[in-house]
Amino acid sequence: MSNEAASNHAATKQMATPKTALGSTQDASRYGKLGTTPDDQSYVAFERRLPHTKDKVWRALTDPAELKRWFPEIELEPKPGGKYRIEFGEEGAESTCEGGPAVLSGTIHRFEPGKILQCGGMCWELEALDEQSCILRFTDVINSTWGPGQDPFTNSILGGWHWYMDALERALLGDKVDRSVPEVDYSKVQV
Repeated sequence: MSNEAASNHAATKQMATPKTALGSTQDASRYGKLGTTPDDQSYVAFERRLPHTKDKVWRALTDPAELKRWFPEIELEPKPGGKYRIEFGEEGAESTCEGGPAVLSGTIHRFEPGKILQCGGMCWELEALDEQSCILRFTDVINSTWGPGQDPFTNSILGGWHWYMDALERALLGDKVDRSVPEVDYSKVQV
């Protein structure tokens, strides 16, 4: 396992339940968590309990047609060693990723069908709860030159991934994903 993969795995396992601005922990896991890996890299993490089978969620994460419903910015070859490309933001758009377009691309680091998909610092991990529900753990290790917890874009990244996690849930329910819905304002959420 690469250092990056080990950091992702460790970050996911260390996730705790944060408090929302209202002090409630009931839905706090929806807001995610900021943290630092053992090798001092910042990460964002989410854990969602989903009322869907692991197989259904896996298809939503890896089937190109399903991905287009909730995450049209990604191109993915769903196989070990497959290529991925994610294009956040658009040139000239009013709201873009951290102030400008961002393209992430590379080779899939881990691909364990029905269980783990890791693209760079982003890792989706599934665990069955029973025959009809599962837990999705998502971690994004932020590759930056800033010190741990000092990256000025961390809250923006957290807000963006919250939006995508919500979009995934809507797509799993068969709902149309409304791209005009704004991200959660993380200046009002204590994570």
